[in-house]
Amino acid sequence: MQITGLTLWRDDQLVFKDLSIHSSAHRLGLIGANGAGKSSLLRLMHGLLTPNSGRVAIAGPTAFLFQSPDQQILFPTVEEEICFGLLELGISKANAQERCKAILNEMGCPEWMPLACDALSDGQKQWLSLMALLALEPNTLLLDEPFASLDLHRSSQLAARLWSLPQRVIVSSHDLHALSSCDEVIWLNEGQLIMQGSAREVIAAYKHAASELAPANRVGSGAEPSAFGPPQ
Repeated sequence: MQITGLTLWRDDQLVFKDLSIHSSAHRLGLIGANGAGKSSLLRLMHGLLTPNSGRVAIAGPTAFLFQSPDQQILFPTVEEEICFGLLELGISKANAQERCKAILNEMGCPEWMPLACDALSDGQKQWLSLMALLALEPNTLLLDEPFASLDLHRSSQLAARLWSLPQRVIVSSHDLHALSSCDEVIWLNEGQLIMQGSAREVIAAYKHAASELAPANRVGSGAEPSAFGPPQ
């Protein structure tokens, strides 16, 4: 991933100004408070947003997981949702159905195949959205808060699955425990790069900054979580 001189405006709001980041990590985590720019950065990598200036380069095809599965799911049944992307790639219907069965079996939910998507919980819909992407076997998975709708068991199961994939995985999440297994973590704040390095070092610094801010918030100082920076 190579980001050079990136500037992005969205709805008359400056998101990034002259941001540059380079990472070759196979498992990359993005952390930061709400409004830090994590989702916008993922959308830029996938081509869903176009920068006002600068360059975003990422090798090979990508697949993008939205925060809300309702933005992702297009078809009435689980089988149709997983098979759609495969059919678009030119895979025969029979082979697409076989791959659909295989990934449902692998993920421990073979009984989902005939189910209506509307019958699934939010967490199950998120799981389905990820399975539909995995079926496409992209070079890079871009995941925006993939653990948000999952219970602890499913979250742990998903994290283990993600870190075992051959694809490169770039994950934005508030789940610091899940990101602790990343090769590298990037900390963003208000569109700026605060810190980049090992998961252990960056997450520790982020937690320290949050703990320093927390007492001030409790006494009503008006400090905002999105404003904290690295420890001095």
